[in-house]
Amino acid sequence: MGRIPAVDDVREAPDRTAGADPSGTAGALSGLGVRPGDVLLVHASLRSLGPVAGGARGVLAALRRAVGPEGTVVVPSFTPENSDTSPHYRARVRGLDAAAVEAVRAAMDPYDPAL
Repeated sequence: MGRIPAVDDVREAPDRTAGADPSGTAGALSGLGVRPGDVLLVHASLRSLGPVAGGARGVLAALRRAVGPEGTVVVPSFTPENSDTSPHYRARVRGLDAAAVEAVRAAMDPYDPAL
């Protein structure tokens, strides 16, 4: 397992203009000390990164490029609104009949492992 760099805030990257495209973002991560083979735990608001071409997929491409094929990118995926046990979901279906509850479940976005 590679070392785990302490990268607390990507906004402190040496070149803040590097966020425009995934290769620039990968370069900024490298400037912060992220190396191929590293294990990188990322917890960030996409909005705080600024615009990155490709949105979330572009950010993921940059993270993967920075750690390389031997590295690992770990991203917590707290999705309470996509859980049938969350307070949000329970409030949304409270008082609905079974058919309406099923319609709400069918309209929920699925977890996408590609992201």
